Order: sequence, then structure tokens, then C-alpha cells
Amino acid sequence: QIQKLHCIPWRVRYSKDRQWDENESLDKAQDLARRVYPLIPLCQHRCIPSVPHECGLPILSMHGCYDNLCHSRNFWTWLEEAAKIPAGVIPQSWKDKTVPVYEVPFWQHWYDI
Repeated sequence: QIQKLHCIPWRVRYSKDRQWDENESLDKAQDLARRVYPLIPLCQHRCIPSVPHECGLPILSMHGCYDNLCHSRNFWTWLEEAAKIPAGVIPQSWKDKTVPVYEVPFWQHWYDI
């Protein structure tokens, strides 16, 4: 079972009462993430979360569970930017649907908002 204490990046301080090994905890969090909250690779280090199962998930720029950013609001805005698709080809209503980055399970703790 995933516990929040194993899903928080190393830079966030844990409870003072708990003894923990930083490397073991980071390895455990990365392993859990790969199995339970997989990212779908798009291009190079650009990924899209696989959960929640909704339209409008953000595109993440992931660098080994550190130095991570929310790159685009959703797949359609990313595609328009990355593929240089002319304005108007992708319907605006598709680009407007977004899941806020802080609502993406697990990964919300692993990137800078």
C-alpha cells in the first residue's frame, strides 16, 4: 500500500519522530510511482500522467524525479506547441479542458508547480 511518507520528494522534510533512510525512501517512491501511477512517455522527457482517467491531464517535463515541471496545461496545448500546429486546427474547447496539476495523484508532490 502506498503511504504518503513514501510519496514525498526528498526535499520535503519528514516528521522528526520518524527514522528514515533518504535513499531507500526515494527508491521506494520511484518504484511505487512506476507501478501504480505510470507516466506515458510522449517525446524525450515529456510525459502525461495515466491517472486520473480524464481528458485534460497536464504534460510533465520529468528529469528522473527531480527538476520536474508542468510543461503544458494538457495534451492539445502541448501538441500545438511541439508540432507547431497552426492556430484553429485544434478546437479551443479541447484546449480549455484541463485537470489542475495539483489534482494529479502522486505526481503533485514531484514537480514544481
